[in-house]
Amino acid sequence: SGLGRHPALTSAPTRTSSAVCVLVPVSLRLPGPRLQPPLGLLLVRGALLALTPVLFFYSLKSLPMADAIAIFFVEPLLLTILSAVFLGEAIGWRRISAVLVGLIGALIVIRPAFASIGFTALLPLMAAACFAVYMLLTRKLVAYTEPMRMQFYAGVTGAAVMSVALLVGNTLGVEAIAVLNP
Repeated sequence: SGLGRHPALTSAPTRTSSAVCVLVPVSLRLPGPRLQPPLGLLLVRGALLALTPVLFFYSLKSLPMADAIAIFFVEPLLLTILSAVFLGEAIGWRRISAVLVGLIGALIVIRPAFASIGFTALLPLMAAACFAVYMLLTRKLVAYTEPMRMQFYAGVTGAAVMSVALLVGNTLGVEAIAVLNP
C-alpha cells in the first residue's frame, strides 16, 4: 500500500486544507499587513511545518517511538542555539551548559540507533531542526504580519507540500508507515 492509503499521512493534508478553509474568511477580514511580509519566508515556514511530521513519522518505520521522541526533544536546544545566532538573543553560561548536556544526551540515544539502523536514525533530528527553524521564523515574521495571516500561509503551504509528498510517495510506491496500526 502506498503513502496515500495511510490514515496518519492522509490526515495531514486534510487537516491543513481544512484549517485553510476556516482561515480564509478570517484572513480576508484582517487589516492589511503592518509591513509587507517576506512571502518566501512565509512559504518556507509552512513547508518546514509540513516536513516535520513527515520526517518524524517516516523515522518510526525503523526506529522505536521512544528513541524517535528522545531524539526529537533536541528541538528546544536547537532553537536556543539558533535564537542566539540569528536573533542575537543572549544566553548565559547555565543555558549553554544545559544545551551541551542535552546535545550529549541526544548523541547517546542517536549513536547506537545510527549504528544499527543508519540514516533513518537522523530523521527525528532533521524533524526537530525543521520545527526549530519554523519557530525561529515565527518569531521573526510576527513583526511583519498578524499571526492568523502567518497561519493561513502555513496552512496553504503545508497542504501543498503534504499533497506533493503523498503524490510522490504513491507514484514511487513508497510503503506506508505503520503508525496507527503497527
